[in-house]
Amino acid sequence: MIANISWWWWLLFLIASVGMAFLLYYREKSLREWKPWQKILMFSLRFLFIFIIFTLLFAPHIKTNKRISDKPVVVIAQDNSSSVCINSDSLYYRNVYSSDLQKLVNRLSENYHIVRYTFGDAVRSDSLIDFSDASTRMADIFPVITAAYAGMNLGAIIVAGDGIYNQGENPVYSQKPPVAIYTVALGDTLPSKDVYIREVQHNKAAFYKNRFPVRIMLSADKCKGENLHIEISGSAGKLFEKDVLSDSDDFMYTVDAELEASPKGLQEYKVSVSQLKGEISTGNNTRIFVVDVVDNRKNILFLANGSHPDLGAMVFALKNNPDYRITTASIAEFSGKIDDYQFVVLHQLPSLDNAASQVMKQLSVRRIPALYILGARSSVDAFNQLQTGLKIVSAKTSSDEASPVAVSGFSAFTVDQDLLENMSSLPPLVTPFGDYKITSNAKVLMNQRISTVNTDKPLMMFIDEAGIRSGIITGEGIWRWRLHLYRLTGSHEVFDGLINRIIQYLVNTRLKQSLMVDSKRIFTTGEAVILEAEFYNEAFELRNSSELKVSVRDSSAREIKLSFEKTGDFYSLNMGSLAPGRYSYSAALEFDRKTYFASGEFVVIDVSTESLVTRANHDVMYRLANENGGEMFYPSQMNALAEAIENNENIVPRVYIHSKLTNLIDLKWLFFVILLFASTEWFFRKYWGSY
Repeated sequence: MIANISWWWWLLFLIASVGMAFLLYYREKSLREWKPWQKILMFSLRFLFIFIIFTLLFAPHIKTNKRISDKPVVVIAQDNSSSVCINSDSLYYRNVYSSDLQKLVNRLSENYHIVRYTFGDAVRSDSLIDFSDASTRMADIFPVITAAYAGMNLGAIIVAGDGIYNQGENPVYSQKPPVAIYTVALGDTLPSKDVYIREVQHNKAAFYKNRFPVRIMLSADKCKGENLHIEISGSAGKLFEKDVLSDSDDFMYTVDAELEASPKGLQEYKVSVSQLKGEISTGNNTRIFVVDVVDNRKNILFLANGSHPDLGAMVFALKNNPDYRITTASIAEFSGKIDDYQFVVLHQLPSLDNAASQVMKQLSVRRIPALYILGARSSVDAFNQLQTGLKIVSAKTSSDEASPVAVSGFSAFTVDQDLLENMSSLPPLVTPFGDYKITSNAKVLMNQRISTVNTDKPLMMFIDEAGIRSGIITGEGIWRWRLHLYRLTGSHEVFDGLINRIIQYLVNTRLKQSLMVDSKRIFTTGEAVILEAEFYNEAFELRNSSELKVSVRDSSAREIKLSFEKTGDFYSLNMGSLAPGRYSYSAALEFDRKTYFASGEFVVIDVSTESLVTRANHDVMYRLANENGGEMFYPSQMNALAEAIENNENIVPRVYIHSKLTNLIDLKWLFFVILLFASTEWFFRKYWGSY
């Protein structure tokens, strides 16, 4: 017992209790007729309950120690993937194996705390074994066990599997808890007759009408002398076929093919190899792969005040670039829609002849990037009203001839070294006269040198405003640069490279739509399908105050309607894993009495990789056990496995002492003891006639 007072107090309590009992039973004259044993009994009762009450007034504590034995934890992790059963012993694993494993569990449960997991597509804390998982992530079990049993008496881990892993890292090299790992080697290591496609290598995306390569890695076990017929088919039917003769029982072959990327969109292709009589598995004779066929060529409009050799020079520089589709037009004849173009080159527009106000308005509203080329016919006042980041203050309509001077520190894109070396010799451009004022975020590639004076007036500059880029060449006559550089270098590559880099930089803007929904184009079975979205108001500010809804349809036209969750300033939607197939979605939200839409598509492909490799890999199971202080066993050696664990001197109970402090006044039974002593004393005094 532990008290918060000095032991002298205990002596005082003892004296006080004895004194009070003595005064009552040995000094009181009315009790002289009592026999000695009666006085002793009554004295003792009075002394005890008075002493207990004194003691409780100072709240002493009682310390108790309890010895606790913590049984070691043995974790059994069972491979639940389908590859375990793709062998000649499949009936055993489906009908008998579970009962053999349960016998091991029952035996070990006597001395160990058994915890069971299954792994395959994911790690699960259950004991249901149906060998249904389509992939194996063996290494994932170890971080789960480490996190769950950190600081506990983890004794050993038993991993039962065939050693085949097709997702995640190699379990042999993964980070593991510092305990013995025992393995049970399942499956069959002997090769059976089987032809299978090990791997298909292909582009994830291809440009429309271009050709893309496909490489097929083919294997065949116990198929010597067999003819193997390989086909690739798509939406248009059979696209490729080839016959191969298997000349050994351990045959490997690589087939290379080239396919045309057509039609546009997500295209599903099927690779198949002929099924042979007596094959142990035919699920690995086919593979599906998906290629995103894109036509991302940018429609570029060259819109000019009139005919000019600058247009021809720039169009020729871009004509061999497959990413661009070029259209040229004069402002007087143009009747198309600006919205049909992703980029516009404006040569001397707005001009003194035509302000092109409608075109300029559409460019601003549609947030289409543009390159402005100024010249003698440019309307400086109209240009200044566009607020491009450059303002030219001029009291008269006149021109200067300005040669280029490179500006150090330009980093928007890479400039060819040959251009920098020959820049000082380039012919001058005709530029508007005036005082040039640029915004602080302007990126200047070249300044003007007028006569022999270097100025800070920009000759070529770029602005990135709220994700939309624009460029300005403040002079006409760039066609002369193409001819001059050809005379110096014997090639148009330097000039063409400059124009291509300028256009590429300006075209790759961040935003054109207000509502953008983004996702991967290709998902695999078991993978969570996640859509992310952004909405920008007219001031290019992120907003997610409105509810964003989406309708998702599969290839059978079945529809599900969902709502995005709001995360920060963005939207996100996790639809979980979906069945294989093609899906399209349409999203919509209302903001400021307007409705905004976005749509797209994605495909989920089946990656049942378990059937691709049917031969067990017991080398993985052996190394996993041998390198981690354990042993490898076979299903027929369950008793030997139990004995190995029982004989392991490191797997022992953890014994510790649990100390507990209890306030004596909290013990309810003491109240009844005091009541018993007081009641007994009162009863005898009444009975013996003292009251």
